Amino acid sequence: MARITRSAQLEKRQSRTRLKTGKNHWRAIHEGLALGYWKGKKTSSWLVRVRKDDGGYVSKKFAVADDHQDADGRDVLNYTQAHKRAQMLEPQLRYPDVAPTEQADPLVSDLLDEYLTKHKLESASWQSTEYAIEKMKVAFAGKRVSELTTAMLRRWHQAQAKPRSDSAESKRKARATANRKLTVLKAALNWGWSGPSAVADSWRAVKPFPKVDAPPAAHLSLEEVTRLLNACEPDFRELVEGTLLVGGRYGEMSALTAGNFNQEAGSILLPTGKTGFREVWLSAEGVAFFQRITAGKKRGERIFTHSDGSEWRQAHQIRRMRESCERSSIEPAVPFKALRTTYGALLAMQGTSPQVIQRQLGHADLRMTLKHYAHLLPNYVADEIRAKLPSFGVYADSKVTSIKVA
Repeated sequence: MARITRSAQLEKRQSRTRLKTGKNHWRAIHEGLALGYWKGKKTSSWLVRVRKDDGGYVSKKFAVADDHQDADGRDVLNYTQAHKRAQMLEPQLRYPDVAPTEQADPLVSDLLDEYLTKHKLESASWQSTEYAIEKMKVAFAGKRVSELTTAMLRRWHQAQAKPRSDSAESKRKARATANRKLTVLKAALNWGWSGPSAVADSWRAVKPFPKVDAPPAAHLSLEEVTRLLNACEPDFRELVEGTLLVGGRYGEMSALTAGNFNQEAGSILLPTGKTGFREVWLSAEGVAFFQRITAGKKRGERIFTHSDGSEWRQAHQIRRMRESCERSSIEPAVPFKALRTTYGALLAMQGTSPQVIQRQLGHADLRMTLKHYAHLLPNYVADEIRAKLPSFGVYADSKVTSIKVA
């Protein structure tokens, strides 16, 4: 359901008493849809007006306004209720030839498809959402939104939390994943459902698993970074060093070609799958490193390869990283992605702004950056509080001088 559009003229009974009698007063809800109020001498009414695809308009009187009697949610409506009813009536008036059931009560799969289309236009990181939605369409195949029950949705949510092993960490990760899927489902349903609020209660009653947030991501100290680099085999060391200088993901780093290095700008264009590229700025050391490692390579050649010239493929880094950690006495061993979090952590500890870290790491949302790195930012919380909390003037003119106690 869309947000309620505010209207100083129509929201309150007292405001409506000042409007001219015998005239329609309109308030746009969104493009092509408007809520109307007709004021009569004894009774007033709510109307809805829809612009059809052929450019024509159709309007309908659908309820009595609560000017002279309290709203009952059915025949007599207040402004908020009328606003929601107008949204529900829109598809019937716009597409009168389509069956009412299909208009007012869509298939869950159809609604999910529509939500995904919208999400792709608004988010650069929509692939994981698409994967989750395809699974949901299978789970709720043939179901209409009104057929969803709280019990059904809870069973589905719990089924998504099946762990790969009995370890506490595996169970935590499985529940966290189930929560993310539940968030996507609720977002789609809340966005697409315009029917009775009692139906929406079925999914709003399903609560996420508590206390499943991931612990702060592991990162290495500068001393551990030095030990790790010294313990890596030459071809793997190049990949590790490059990742520490760029902060990229393994898939992004292994796909880099010489043409992705912009020596003049001092930056790297990281390939980010279906969403294209993102530019990451390099330090002076980073520029020198990529100048050396790309020397003599053609634009389409991979920057990082195995010692035999073959490409780094999926999962090739796992064993190498584990063995390098063992040789460098880093316990417990950290995964390759710890190089990326080390990049972010070292920037944070040097006082880099969260917005810069977000841009370099390619986080879609600043909240993700703060979740992992805010605790490492010197005085970040204190500075935010002092900058944002307004003064109440309590001690503004205080002339009291504190006395130091010996």
